[in-house]
Amino acid sequence: MRVTHPEVHLLLIGCRGDAEKNEVMAYAAEAGVADAVSAIEYRTDMPNVFASCDLVVDASWAGTGITGTVREAMAMEKPVIATDAGGNGELVSSADVGWLIPMKNRAALTGALLRVMGNRERSEEVGRNARQHVVQGFSKELRITRLEELYSEILAAAPAGRSGAPSSA
Repeated sequence: MRVTHPEVHLLLIGCRGDAEKNEVMAYAAEAGVADAVSAIEYRTDMPNVFASCDLVVDASWAGTGITGTVREAMAMEKPVIATDAGGNGELVSSADVGWLIPMKNRAALTGALLRVMGNRERSEEVGRNARQHVVQGFSKELRITRLEELYSEILAAAPAGRSGAPSSA
């Protein structure tokens, strides 16, 4: 069963050339949803893209660490639906900050989409919570601070007389 919604438009970002865009659009046409799908190339201005979105979905099923797409969308207070792939579960760690769904589970994705679209107030609340979650636990500043602390610990644990730096001899 295909669920449709008059306000939904899928923007698939990251196609690697015209052949891939054409393949996506052919699939959408075959599914009868081509008028609600756009396939475009990779973008370097994702903050601008996210600003125009009501929702960001990452339906990855392999090959992800902590996804920049999910983190950046959360930082911009966008509601996020992400599959439990790679590090997505670290970012979308509770229902208060997003919707984490099983990989390759169309029913779960459809259900999450309907929940987001069906309760705008809750989706906006989750978006606000997501921003705080990212700022408090995943910001660039925090990562730099933690890395500096790690390096300081390593240097402090080095044997006396050894800085860990390569010798010049």
